[in-house]
Amino acid sequence: MSTDSQINRGIIQGSVLGPTLYAFMKSDLHSRSSKNITVKFANDTTLVVPENSDVSLPDEFDHINGWATVNRMILNFIKTKEIVFHRLGPKKLHMFPSVESIELVEQVKLTLQNNFSVNSHVNYVLTLCSQRIFLLKRLRDQGLNYRQLDTVFRLL
Repeated sequence: MSTDSQINRGIIQGSVLGPTLYAFMKSDLHSRSSKNITVKFANDTTLVVPENSDVSLPDEFDHINGWATVNRMILNFIKTKEIVFHRLGPKKLHMFPSVESIELVEQVKLTLQNNFSVNSHVNYVLTLCSQRIFLLKRLRDQGLNYRQLDTVFRLL
């Protein structure tokens, strides 16, 4: 039997419990503005800030960084990127300030078929959705309540 010791860190990256525990841990993380969207998936978080938001990207990022600090978590700035999507037209790279410590990605890769179609990708995503909905229905039929189903949905 080992001696007691204090744990001051989280779960080892890549562990089976990591995504589940992180999902519970970040359940109180929300964007500051109702116009901004926080997408939480496994051990990643994506922040979407439209140009007409009432809270700027730097303010939202500071909010997330503060949440991480309070929860004794460290943001991985190497994996944190900013991508600005805009309509074709005159170059308006930034309509609002960016975050100084984050790399601005100027190019993203999109996989297209040789006829510029995204049908195969859409079909793949629809197949995944169909499989996951089937699983959720089966779990519901086995007696899981909606809160438990929501947890499974978010983990998937």
